[in-house]
Amino acid sequence: CGCVTNCLRDHRTVGDGLSLTTFSHSCKCGDTTLDDSDITCSCDIKNTGNMAGDEVVMVYDALSQAVRSAVGKSHPVPIKRLVDFERATIAVGGSSTVQFTIPKQSLAITTADGSKKLYSGEHELVFSRGNGNDSSVKVTI
Repeated sequence: CGCVTNCLRDHRTVGDGLSLTTFSHSCKCGDTTLDDSDITCSCDIKNTGNMAGDEVVMVYDALSQAVRSAVGKSHPVPIKRLVDFERATIAVGGSSTVQFTIPKQSLAITTADGSKKLYSGEHELVFSRGNGNDSSVKVTI
């Protein structure tokens, strides 16, 4: 490489979310019927590649069609929205577990008047690496 910047860009390590190694993950949540408690989840991440690397697991909230219908046309509803994320540095062949504690209120949606409202019904927590396969867990409020 003739220039450090071009070399880094050519090898996909600067700012585009790609990695020089590969990972797999498996995520699960505790109680999925929520009253007044937080949602506790964990993801087991394994470095399946040939280099040490960082993996970021993002947690999104996606609303069921039933909740979308309850909202109706009173205000826009995002397809999914980021509610938490964790980063782990993992050695070659190593693994790590990241924990998420998601307050139930973080699943509230901003309404047309700017207030927050937590809609009862089914929400889907989507655990994403940003590319590849996502996993999801349904929670009921």
